[in-house]
Amino acid sequence: MKEQWWNFGQAANYVQANYPCESGVAANRFLADKIADGSLVTRYENGLIIQPEEWVRLGDIDLTVEGTHISHGAVEYQRASVEKLCNPSNPQARGGRPSKDWPDFLIEVVAMANTPDGLPDRQADLERTMLAWGEENMSDPPKETAVRDMVSRIYKRIKR
Repeated sequence: MKEQWWNFGQAANYVQANYPCESGVAANRFLADKIADGSLVTRYENGLIIQPEEWVRLGDIDLTVEGTHISHGAVEYQRASVEKLCNPSNPQARGGRPSKDWPDFLIEVVAMANTPDGLPDRQADLERTMLAWGEENMSDPPKETAVRDMVSRIYKRIKR
């Protein structure tokens, strides 16, 4: 498979959606920090890899390639290195945030709740449904305990 590269906007959007960044500025800072520490692989538009030591920090969120006017917003980011930083194999590496795709999971629950039949009366029925949905629709489906915990929180909130 051919290696994929993202422009700055694509990398920043991915970071903002998949890492605990509340804003575009926070995603920009994250990318700048990871370029500076050598965690991200970057390249010029012509395909030449930019070595980590070539980057010079100009400020909190600004980097440039030494001796040029090229900023980190004008280079390409190796997609795999961005994804790896946002989805580490050790979830504790990013503050214990779950690596599961909970937003899509919750969107599915809301969509189900918005049908004429609504959510099942029994929590166990929704757990089974969502376990099956996760297996079918999530690249890293949650285990039964995680689904039970999430569905339990939903039913507790509904019964208030």
